[in-house]
Amino acid sequence: MGTSTIAILAAGISATVAVLSLYLSLLNYLHIRREGRRQLKVQVSNGFLTHGPNLSEFMLFVSVANSGRRDATVNTPYIIVPDGRTFVATQPSGTNRFPLVLHDGESCQIWLPAKDLATGMATAGYRDRVKVRGACRDATGVEYRSKPFIINVGDWLGL
Repeated sequence: MGTSTIAILAAGISATVAVLSLYLSLLNYLHIRREGRRQLKVQVSNGFLTHGPNLSEFMLFVSVANSGRRDATVNTPYIIVPDGRTFVATQPSGTNRFPLVLHDGESCQIWLPAKDLATGMATAGYRDRVKVRGACRDATGVEYRSKPFIINVGDWLGL
């Protein structure tokens, strides 16, 4: 091998090491930044509350969990419909009162009678299958949303 070949290999190896170092530095930066942020997860589900051997009426649940390492003050969760309007329970039933401080690993939940929500949605003009999202805001005003959840308004009105 000639001196020029060795120089080219050395330059290539140096460039590769530099690119890998930059990549690892970026990953480290993103990891540190993510750990410093609030990380709230919102989920929507449906089901029944249990009262001993009895079941409640059909309910829609909105849960908020703090999966981050920072405390987060959470305001009352709500439902967002496709046109951007929100449905907020004026007297939410649930596990806590709001605003609520969620520490690392803690969660809270509200529930709404499905028929009440369906009635409100029908009044707003929704009739069939509707994709809704659960959401909440923290004390700084940042909104956190769930994945879409499908509600069949007509079926829920028949409950």
